[in-house]
Amino acid sequence: MVRTKQEQNPSYPEISSRHAIEYTHIMNPIRVIIVLAGFAALALLAGCQSLPAPNWRHQNEITCSDFFVELDARIAKAGVTDAAHARIPGYPFLRSSRFLASYKPQSAQQAWVDALLALGMQDYQLEIQNLDMKQVARTDLLKQTRRCATILRSALDGKQTGTLQRNIAVADDYIAWQRAVGLYPLLVPPMAHGIHNWQKEMRALFHERPRPSVDNKYYRPPSQQRLTPGELSRIMQNAGDNPLGLPRVSGSALDKLYQHYAPHWVIETQDNDDRPGLVQWSQDGEIEINPGRPVVYRYSGYTRLGKQALLQLNYVIWFPSRPRTSALDMLGGKLDGLVWRVTLATDGRALLYDSMHNCGCYHLFFPTTLLIPKPDKSTLAEQAFRPRQQALPADSSTMAIHLTSGAHYIRAILPSAPAPAAAVPYQWEDYDSLRSLPVDNGRHKSIFNRHGLITDTARRERYIFWPFGIRSPGAMRIKNRHATAFIGRRHFDDADLLERYFLIPESRELTN
Repeated sequence: MVRTKQEQNPSYPEISSRHAIEYTHIMNPIRVIIVLAGFAALALLAGCQSLPAPNWRHQNEITCSDFFVELDARIAKAGVTDAAHARIPGYPFLRSSRFLASYKPQSAQQAWVDALLALGMQDYQLEIQNLDMKQVARTDLLKQTRRCATILRSALDGKQTGTLQRNIAVADDYIAWQRAVGLYPLLVPPMAHGIHNWQKEMRALFHERPRPSVDNKYYRPPSQQRLTPGELSRIMQNAGDNPLGLPRVSGSALDKLYQHYAPHWVIETQDNDDRPGLVQWSQDGEIEINPGRPVVYRYSGYTRLGKQALLQLNYVIWFPSRPRTSALDMLGGKLDGLVWRVTLATDGRALLYDSMHNCGCYHLFFPTTLLIPKPDKSTLAEQAFRPRQQALPADSSTMAIHLTSGAHYIRAILPSAPAPAAAVPYQWEDYDSLRSLPVDNGRHKSIFNRHGLITDTARRERYIFWPFGIRSPGAMRIKNRHATAFIGRRHFDDADLLERYFLIPESRELTN
């Protein structure tokens, strides 16, 4: 959902360690409940507002507006609403991302709206494909959707476009009432202590050298085309020639970048739960992972560095489960997985690597030598956790990612050596295929529900961590819907993530 800037959920104050004890002494539980209930009420009232609706003047515009109301109702009733991008109230043919909501070149308003339109048509195509209807009917419905989107897009005047651009903002994935009712501020200090202890364990894990073992399974790309610095630079130079200045890379050029930065995976393997595989529907209609077909799903995106847009490459793997270690294990459950992301400088060099699990958990940052981490703020809010102290080289094309068995934690990141003879080649798949996966008889179904979650991957930890405002913490979720911090607010796709935590020294240029 998209809300105006004034409609964003109120951000709770980040409590500094100096004031944490004083805060809890001053605010007794009754006062906390009253104050936070007021915040929750304001958030709910704000959520009822919306952007000014467009004034459709001609009959074909009114007819198309009615068409989208009926189409959205049909999609919602069928349970195939896609959650990867935010809807914009009053503008059903447009959808937004956190990046587009924050990246608004004033000289390219029409191109910016066209980018919103492209997201809208991409999402409608997947939703319509997931409707249970004959293929001919789907084709006709998609044609009508595109025709009406074109009509309504053409009807937007400069004033409406400007109003949209000034006010659009994507709502965050934190639920205000849960933080209010759950007395979130009182739980921040103990949660911060727990996070600190986990980070100490992760740093210790990274100080251990990966041990060669027969239990380590090595997965390599199907092929890996190495690009020279000049070839990387030429690809990126040719990509930015568009009104928005986005590094738009597609086709064979994008494939070359994917191959150049394709990670190698070294996984401690005990059983099939440690073998990455293809996501598919079983004959019983359940989501399953086929470990006999190792697959890496990939998708691209953008982030910001000031007014500069940067390209990001995402590599995603899925495991059958994170097995429970005991009856009291709160973190284990069906499905597990990992996202490895590479943010590219304007010349194609690696600027930042970061990673998270497919639940949004365990967000780790691995800056290259092009970046300097900013000092951590004196608050309890989660900072950019860097388990590896040394910066990674910016000119290395491939990293070997070492994972533990079971929990699938990253235990080491090393520039990859030539793959061993026993390495298993993985295959590529488009991430968006998960949003419309073949079932049978020509039918398709997304593995994600309307909230962007994989329903049967809920973890027991949700009964403990719900006061921190994240919907079903620990559950697997769709791209662009990953809240990655319990304390404060942070998303994997926040457009300002890079500049929030890192600096580029003046002596280090982003281009050769």
